Amino acid sequence: MAYVLVLEIDATRRAILRQAFEAVGKEVVDASDSGPAILRVMDDAPEVIIVDEEMPPFEGLDLVPLLRRMTEAPIIATGSADQTNLVKTLLEGADMYVTRPYNTRVILARATALVRRARLNAEARDAG
Repeated sequence: MAYVLVLEIDATRRAILRQAFEAVGKEVVDASDSGPAILRVMDDAPEVIIVDEEMPPFEGLDLVPLLRRMTEAPIIATGSADQTNLVKTLLEGADMYVTRPYNTRVILARATALVRRARLNAEARDAG
């Protein structure tokens, strides 16, 4: 079953994101440590990944290229809007960067749009 992977160091933000995605019927796997999450991605790719730029034991900025090599799932990075980090994260494979504080409904809408686009691209590849 497709799931949403939320990698967020802050417990409150993690809980808010979990509730938002569960409210629309998504299974959510969340973690404050990227180690176990990486193992989960290796076994079962998520539908979409939300990753905090400060995730231990890797910095989120280092985690994004690793996740990108492991899955084609859309990746939304969140962070403090430091322009250097924003650009690096996008160049390393994130599909989107959302600055904190963010509106959870915006994250949900962007994730939905990215998943929809990924499905359309996959269907087009399969048809061609």
